[in-house]
Amino acid sequence: MAAPRIVPRARRRAAASDTNGGATSPRIRPLRTSSRRWRRVRLGLAFLAFCVLLRVVVRPLVPELGAPSPRLARTNQARAAAGSTRPPEPDRRHLAEPAPASAGEAWQPLGLYDEIDFGARVVRLPPSDDYDLRCPINAHASGFTAENLRRAIGSLRAVYPGQLVIGDISRPNGGPFGAHRSHQSGRDVDIWLPIIGGLYRTAPECSSCGTDWCRPAPDDVDWRVAWSLIRALADTGAVAHVFLDRSLHPRLRAAALASGAEPPEVDRAIQPRPGAPALIMHSAGHTRHIHVRFICGPDEPACED
Repeated sequence: MAAPRIVPRARRRAAASDTNGGATSPRIRPLRTSSRRWRRVRLGLAFLAFCVLLRVVVRPLVPELGAPSPRLARTNQARAAAGSTRPPEPDRRHLAEPAPASAGEAWQPLGLYDEIDFGARVVRLPPSDDYDLRCPINAHASGFTAENLRRAIGSLRAVYPGQLVIGDISRPNGGPFGAHRSHQSGRDVDIWLPIIGGLYRTAPECSSCGTDWCRPAPDDVDWRVAWSLIRALADTGAVAHVFLDRSLHPRLRAAALASGAEPPEVDRAIQPRPGAPALIMHSAGHTRHIHVRFICGPDEPACED
């Protein structure tokens, strides 16, 4: 059997031109529909239909969807009453020294804490008009820490009515917590630095855990209020250290001196130089909040300072 003849491509084209009267028929590529493009169009239409269904059908049946938190609603009302979305002018009434509480007016746990035994177990901080929780699931503290934290904030409220946000404390069962090297036993509390005007800015890019408050930049911090907050924490006798980036120590020191604190008191509170013992220590990156470490409580035998 003879092998098939292999005709070169040029000769095949020449033969085809002879049969068509000398004209070579052009090659026409078949039209191809972009299936990927139409797939994207269909996905977009399906998402649009889902959004319409959610807004028209589901939201009326579940009013809680999309409803702002009570605290956020009060914040928006306050800004609307001020006639601007900018925070109101600072309230400087907190600069006055608070009157000392008498023995009969000693702080007592209020609200949900009336039924909680402040022992060694971890409790979740409840909502309160005295503070806002950035992420409630991360706001679990030891009983001793929760009691003294609320005592300090209660003292601050006598001179400062503005907003105060509590950040991370501990997970429900303690232990490792994300990028934190601490926050594992309910004794480390992040408190946002108080802001000038008393209301934190809100923006979609700041959203986390259902809240959209933005942490304050150092230039927006009311440093005199920050000093009052740290002094209230120290007055509980339950705070081991307060951590703040060293670059912000001069601002806090100036605010303390302007509030009437004596230089020796300020030196004992704020590190006068690196390595010096003081209540307020350096910790890199703490520029928008303070990290407060509480001591072990008397009913926490397994705790180690």
